Amino acid sequence: MAHFIPVGQPEDYHDSNAERMVYNAFRKLPNNYIVFYSLKWGREYDSRYQKGEADFLLFDPSRGFLVIEVKGGGIKKDDKGRWFSIDKSGYEHQLRYSPLDQAWRSARRFMDLLSDSSDRDIRRYPVIPTVWFPSVRMNEIQGDLPSDYQPSNTFTYPDLEDPEKAINLAFDYNNARRVPPEMATREKIDAVIQVFAPSFHIVPSVSIEIQEREYMFNQLTNEQAALLDYLVEQRTAGIQGAGGTGKTMIALECARRLPKDTNVLFLCFNKMILQYLRDNFSEEMPNVTFSNLNQLYAQSGGQEYANDDEITDFLLSGFSDNYQFDHIIIDEGQDFAADHLDFLMDIVQATGGYFYIFYDKNQLVHKWGSDVDQTIEWLKKLDCRLVLNKNCRNTYQIAKTAYSPFGLDRITLAERINGDTPCINNYSSIEEAIHGIAETIRFYTDKGYKRKQITILTLKTLTKTILAGRESIDGYRLTNDLNGDGILFTTARKYKGLESDVVIVVDFDEQAFKDDNAKSVFYVACSRAKHCLTFIASLDDAEMTKMVEDLGGNPTNEPRRNLKKALSVDFQFIR
Repeated sequence: MAHFIPVGQPEDYHDSNAERMVYNAFRKLPNNYIVFYSLKWGREYDSRYQKGEADFLLFDPSRGFLVIEVKGGGIKKDDKGRWFSIDKSGYEHQLRYSPLDQAWRSARRFMDLLSDSSDRDIRRYPVIPTVWFPSVRMNEIQGDLPSDYQPSNTFTYPDLEDPEKAINLAFDYNNARRVPPEMATREKIDAVIQVFAPSFHIVPSVSIEIQEREYMFNQLTNEQAALLDYLVEQRTAGIQGAGGTGKTMIALECARRLPKDTNVLFLCFNKMILQYLRDNFSEEMPNVTFSNLNQLYAQSGGQEYANDDEITDFLLSGFSDNYQFDHIIIDEGQDFAADHLDFLMDIVQATGGYFYIFYDKNQLVHKWGSDVDQTIEWLKKLDCRLVLNKNCRNTYQIAKTAYSPFGLDRITLAERINGDTPCINNYSSIEEAIHGIAETIRFYTDKGYKRKQITILTLKTLTKTILAGRESIDGYRLTNDLNGDGILFTTARKYKGLESDVVIVVDFDEQAFKDDNAKSVFYVACSRAKHCLTFIASLDDAEMTKMVEDLGGNPTNEPRRNLKKALSVDFQFIR
């Protein structure tokens, strides 16, 4: 069969049954023919841009080219020299050019392209314009065709049966002699294909790829911000959303929209996100106090770290006695003690302010059970509860992995910003895995990511991680400080609410999915990654089998394949 460019049969043939008939006829040709379908062209001519399209350009490496203009249905030329096509309903549509003139326009352009080639042999190929009326027979034509329409360049319905015979007739009539064998080599054929269907490979830089994805992420965030107009009318509201749905950014926008002459308390749980919020938004929002309950307690004269009972006593006495805020916004509400949230809501309602709480119900269910809506008081007291469904942080591939322990049905993924598939880099030993972390950092910096765009997260604690006590890895300095000099290394728990372009997850072992709490930590770690996610592991078959079982899969004798499928990841075993 002939080789077609583009590869693959067209879906609709431009809604032209005539083109479909000719295309299928060309499928009967031997494999030395190359058929270009729907070949578009353009050129500058006399300071004007001209463009056109050839229905077919047929290339016989031993003889040359035929440009074939296909016209289906009825066709006619009146006594004034005007050409018309006639549709199935009998309506006539005037043609700007006659069919053969259309073929000639394309043929001239293709001759120009060949003449521009540096290969003299290619420039010698003839380009012959032809037309094909696949819906009619010659004896059915009423009147006489113009003198330039001859059997050698005008094909009809019977020619569909033996297209090669018609093609050879066209070449013979135009004295297209067979070329020497050296002109029909694979190298020459490839050069011709490059003239009419040039291949190219543009590799965007990492910075451009990130900008494109960031644009899409920001568009999605703007869509979700529409709920802010609704929140203005609600005195208390709970906004639930999975990791990556933009809770923190919308919480900040809520704070920004509250009256500037009022005082807003913005509470979060983790010190690291608190530091990020203060560093980036305190100056812009002077009426907003970014804090957490531990720091409020310490400012009142208590110790820096307090237990839940001490915080409860503080809220009931020192905080309420010296309450100086008008509104309270809480981010990552699932990490707060339920009675603390009850009290904070009560004090805001008593003073007539706004109370907004943002939380991840997935994590709340893991902490309190599936009937949280009925058992947690602060949830029951909210005026309204809204849901953020669209992920506006992670690429589609990262989101699939992050949600794999819980199921994708828990969140509607936004328009698919596909991205790279997360990968497990599996090493033969823990020591090799540690060196593998450095190799992975090098891999991403070589791709163009800066060290500040890379974060290493452990699924364990800083005392139990394989990197415990290390200040560097193979020359890469590590830091636990968000603004420190080096590559940030911290726990997934401490990094809640934050995000990084590249996340490298370490301590990925058989304990990763042992219970709901472990699955939640895995979910938090993965959902911090915006563009790239890599796991560093040293797993044997037995450990992989256990992980698959913990994920609810059926273990077989292919644990690596099962784990890849369960997590939607690639897998590399690196020795």
